[in-house]
Amino acid sequence: MSGSYLRGNENGLNRAGATSAGGAYIAGSGWIAGYAVVDLHASLRLGKHAEIFARLVNLVDREYSTAGFLTRNAFTARGSFIPAPANWTNENALSPAQPRALWAGVRIRLK
Repeated sequence: MSGSYLRGNENGLNRAGATSAGGAYIAGSGWIAGYAVVDLHASLRLGKHAEIFARLVNLVDREYSTAGFLTRNAFTARGSFIPAPANWTNENALSPAQPRALWAGVRIRLK
């Protein structure tokens, strides 16, 4: 999957370490990097009505994000509230993707 701008940074003007048009410091890049993952699926029929299967998602356990948006953070790194909105930072809010996972089981068909 190729990279993309976060929602709210469609014009690509928000850059880490810069300030926004409103003068707020930008802590996040406004960008989600591209990614590639490997998923595996296997199954074996055990006669007419039974099958065993396994599915492995994110084989190499890569950390990546699938979506995100720009947001304002009203808290310090220690969790204290910042009462003055002018001191809030613009940051990335990212949706992390699924970590490595394994499913296995047996399917029984009654028809």
